[in-house]
Amino acid sequence: MKKILFTMASLMLIWGMTTAQAQPVMDGSFDGSAVWNPSVASNPDAGWADANATNLYVTSDDTYIYFGAQIASVGSWQSWRFVINTDDAVGGTTDPRFSQLIYLHANSHNFLIRGGFPDNSEAVRLETWDGAAWDGADLAAGNFGVTTSFVEVRIPKADLGDPDNIDVQFVITGNNDDEHSAFNSIPADNEMDGWNPPASTVTILNYAEDVDFSAPGAADPITDAPALTGPANNDDEISSLASFTWEAVDNATDYRIEISTDNTFATINLTGTVEGTSYTVPNGSGLRGETTYYWRVTGFNALGDGPVSAVWSFETVENFRVHFNNTAGWDNVYTYAFTPGHFREWSGELMEGPVDGWYYYDIPTTFTQLIFNNNAGSQTADLSRNTDGWYDQATGTWFDTNPDLTDPEFRDVTFSVNMSIQIAKGDFNPAEDNVTIAGVFNGWSTDANPLTDAGDGIFSTTINIEGDEGNSLDYKYTIDGGWESFDGNRSFTLGEDDVDQILPVDQYDREYGAIITEAMGVGWRTLSNPTATSMQSFLAPIWTQGMPGADYEGGQPSVLVFDVNTNSFIPFPDNLDNGRLAGTGTAVFVYELDEHNVPESANWPKVLSTTATAFEAPVVVDEPLAINQNENGFSLLGNPFFESIDYEEIVL
Repeated sequence: MKKILFTMASLMLIWGMTTAQAQPVMDGSFDGSAVWNPSVASNPDAGWADANATNLYVTSDDTYIYFGAQIASVGSWQSWRFVINTDDAVGGTTDPRFSQLIYLHANSHNFLIRGGFPDNSEAVRLETWDGAAWDGADLAAGNFGVTTSFVEVRIPKADLGDPDNIDVQFVITGNNDDEHSAFNSIPADNEMDGWNPPASTVTILNYAEDVDFSAPGAADPITDAPALTGPANNDDEISSLASFTWEAVDNATDYRIEISTDNTFATINLTGTVEGTSYTVPNGSGLRGETTYYWRVTGFNALGDGPVSAVWSFETVENFRVHFNNTAGWDNVYTYAFTPGHFREWSGELMEGPVDGWYYYDIPTTFTQLIFNNNAGSQTADLSRNTDGWYDQATGTWFDTNPDLTDPEFRDVTFSVNMSIQIAKGDFNPAEDNVTIAGVFNGWSTDANPLTDAGDGIFSTTINIEGDEGNSLDYKYTIDGGWESFDGNRSFTLGEDDVDQILPVDQYDREYGAIITEAMGVGWRTLSNPTATSMQSFLAPIWTQGMPGADYEGGQPSVLVFDVNTNSFIPFPDNLDNGRLAGTGTAVFVYELDEHNVPESANWPKVLSTTATAFEAPVVVDEPLAINQNENGFSLLGNPFFESIDYEEIVL
């Protein structure tokens, strides 16, 4: 912010004399530009996670500077910031909470007001840059109002250093301190394009500069009522996220729209305040389907309301009814309806029922997707639906008509997962951590079904699961609620009704490899690749030598392969950085030190692992050597299956 007086590039803000004007009420609702002044910056475009802050407001009185942001859509779990510069000489570039949110304005901010939306526990605070770090304090109740449609805060002028001028930007962010940054901003700025760094690392650059935040001036009376223009009176099949328009009237600074199911407006179902002549039903406020609504508009300014418009009516789109059978035994069943860019009642709407085992809820056909949820940590995946349907929670299946589930099939299914590699690497401590399984059969709950120690690094659990034989069900494991890192899910196929089903042992995170303990000691080990991978990557934890790509390319080779032509071991014939085929074998010498001549590198156990889909039969076996270095061949140099081999079943 350049302090050059009266130039087009940057005008100094001059405090004006204030008159007795209405001040914003700190209740989380917009009081209109008659109170706030016109917006100082706007952003009509939704950002990451559909967050959209549309208008930024700043005003003042003799005691306070008021900051406001109008919200079109936001998740109630998200957070917000007013980023403020009042002194070009001092300021920081960091956020007090979010490590991936970086501020690189031409002049750094020296104040930051921050907080969370209603379901986010972040306190509303004023942070002050002390020259080296942020120093903050919570704001007292009555000095802020926060809803998912408007955020407003007032700060004593003295606490901001009685500034003569001000730069400001509003930012919406998330709730993960180490991964989230800017979702949306006013003025518009850079935004996240992925949930995790580096895609979630964002630099913020754009202030609304040299803001005039003096109180609004005098107003003239409004003599005309707005003329409504759309939707047409008595129109039908109107979207639950409808847009409304009207003609402007002289002297009105703002307009108030009211929507009601009662033509006397004794009860108001939805109201909104805008500066212009159009209004769109906001996120989280979708109108009911198959309902007649009435609407009217009033222009107003600092003197008060003008005449009210005529009352028009419209009827919304048809509903579709969704049904849900609560096989997981949730205490409550909610549904969330949404369509790309819009949702309604993101806190969830309680379903009715059950009737004949089914909960039900009517959703306007405006919405095309939904989620069933218990508002206690368990929910289905995002589901696509725009017609009547019955959703079977146990199998994750939609039915177009009420299915006959009066005689459901059940069987005990035993899941097992090998945690040996995670234990050896220190990623899982059986004494402190829990490994759980989540899937469509338990509503994807991350704590409903913990696995118990079955010995030798294997953890197991048995779950009684409903569903028809042959259905495929998705699932995944977690460590203390943290999911396995590979993309997608695991799946298995349900077996016969009332017949116990024991699934093969899974490898956690699909991480396969060898654990070489101190008891095994130094020496040669035979290994088989569980997947196509570079040997240097696979052998990275240990010392290698004697070939290109090794830690040391001189010395005796420490990695050998078997030459079927000479019937003998030979040095690895290629650069270690190049790949080896799945199932092929090597002989590797394991040294005590993982780094040459570095005694402290004598670490045990040594874990050689890679992430892969399990190597599976069938394989090709050559007679008589039983060695095949081709892809999916089988080498007696090692066992690529990570399960015991029944050699009596091998067919040559």
